[in-house]
Amino acid sequence: MHKYRITKYDPRYRNRDGIYTKQDWTSVSDTECGALTIEKYIDTEDRYIRTFNNITSVVGISCLIVSSLEKMLSCHEVEERDKRYGLTKYYSADIELFNEVKEGIRLNIGKASDLIRLILREYIWCELSTGNDEKFTFGYDHYMYFYSDKEYSDVLMQCTCDGIFIEELTVMRNG
Repeated sequence: MHKYRITKYDPRYRNRDGIYTKQDWTSVSDTECGALTIEKYIDTEDRYIRTFNNITSVVGISCLIVSSLEKMLSCHEVEERDKRYGLTKYYSADIELFNEVKEGIRLNIGKASDLIRLILREYIWCELSTGNDEKFTFGYDHYMYFYSDKEYSDVLMQCTCDGIFIEELTVMRNG
C-alpha cells in the first residue's frame, strides 16, 4: 500500500523524523487570535480542494464512500462557527450535506470536495474510499493522506497546487 501525505507544510522544514519544525497556523480557529487572516485560510482551503480534485481526476475516481464518520458539532454550532470565523462571506458550510452525510453514503467528487471543507474546518471527520484500493484520510492540523495499492508518485506530484505538498511516505506490504 502506498501512502501519500498532502499538506500545506513545506517538506524542507521537516526534521529527519518527519516533524514540521517551522511555526505555522494549524486550524481555522487561528483566525480568532489574529495568527491567520480569513482570506489566507480560504486560499489554503481552496488549494487543498483543488489538489484533491486533481488527484481524483488523474487517478480516475468519480465517487467516494464515507466511512468512520464522526460529527463533532450540531448544525447550529457549525453555522455559529462559520459566522464567528467570518467564513459566511466566502463559503458557508454546506449544512444540507452536514445533515445528510451518513456512514456508507456514496458521494460524487463535487460533494466529497464540500465534505472536505467541513473536515478541514474541524466540523466533521471521516474517511473517503473507493471501496476498492484507494482512500483519503485526514489528520489534525490540515493533514490529508491518500492511500492506494497502485504507485502514483510521479503522477501525484503533478496534482499539487501552489503551496500544497504531496510526499510519498512509505510503501506498506501485506503479509
